[in-house]
Amino acid sequence: MWVFARYGFISAITHKDKPGSLLVQGRCLEHLRALFPGGTEVTQVANADYKYQVTVSVDNFKSAMLRQIEAITYNDFRNAIPDHKYHDACNTVWRVMHRLQPGSYMPPCPEHLLSDAPEENHKSLQLADNDANSWATPGTASAQGLVLMLDHPYGGIRMAPHLFDVEGGGIAFVDDGWTINDSSHTVHYLEGKVSMTADGWTVITSEKKMVPIWIMEDRPRQEGDREKARQILEQSLRIKIPNN
Repeated sequence: MWVFARYGFISAITHKDKPGSLLVQGRCLEHLRALFPGGTEVTQVANADYKYQVTVSVDNFKSAMLRQIEAITYNDFRNAIPDHKYHDACNTVWRVMHRLQPGSYMPPCPEHLLSDAPEENHKSLQLADNDANSWATPGTASAQGLVLMLDHPYGGIRMAPHLFDVEGGGIAFVDDGWTINDSSHTVHYLEGKVSMTADGWTVITSEKKMVPIWIMEDRPRQEGDREKARQILEQSLRIKIPNN
């Protein structure tokens, strides 16, 4: 069984040599220590699939899982992960599992994340020639009433009811639900170079992260007034958005 908890990922299997115990494995030492505190001995195995392992009784494992359940006070698991590297790994898992959902669309991951994936998993929504002429930037596509999606480098998959090109490079957008949530978390700015791709667009941020942007396949209606969204973004983020 795989477990993705806020402070770590583990794999638990039955212990072949110790009845009533489980072999719990992890990629990171700190993940096992976080989920099984109290001095539980962690073994490092050089040539194993999982480098770190710990043996726990079934009852101790149940107690550890109960602690994780009782600690669920968040309404978004990925955004509750404090470690950035682990957070990015969970985003990648989210993307891959999203492909199993019937009727869902997800643009290809960067090649280094899916280098061994079969070609049939790389399906994407191709832009027609007339779309390419009309939607040279994601801001122009949004201005024509299209709802866009993007894979935020820290926030994961986001729906952008209104997205704008920003002077000097990059994009700014409001999240789905922005009209009923006055939190600052609904406004976002990604500085970087925007390029068009066969699937939509890509922003290469100043931190060298690749952010894919694509058009929602079922193309729902935009939420809220676009001009109001522009004003909120400019005021909150102190940026200049051209008329697009």
